[in-house]
Amino acid sequence: LEMMQPPQGMEGPDINFGEMLQELIPKKKKRRTVHLHEARRILVDEELKKLVDMDDVVNEALDRVENHGVVFIDEIDKITGTRG
Repeated sequence: LEMMQPPQGMEGPDINFGEMLQELIPKKKKRRTVHLHEARRILVDEELKKLVDMDDVVNEALDRVENHGVVFIDEIDKITGTRG
């Protein structure tokens, strides 16, 4: 899928049509044989993912860290570099 750039001087919202089209195309399903207890776990996990809104989870986590938490950063020396 090739994306054409809009003509110069015409600016609009930044839309990624490739991502939009991928969401419309059904995903390939893999067929496999599993035991009943494994199948049940897989189905429960899939349904739980549908119930949890990850945007809400991220927003709640950020709020808790910003207002009530302590963040431990491991190996901060590797992030900041070797200066000073």
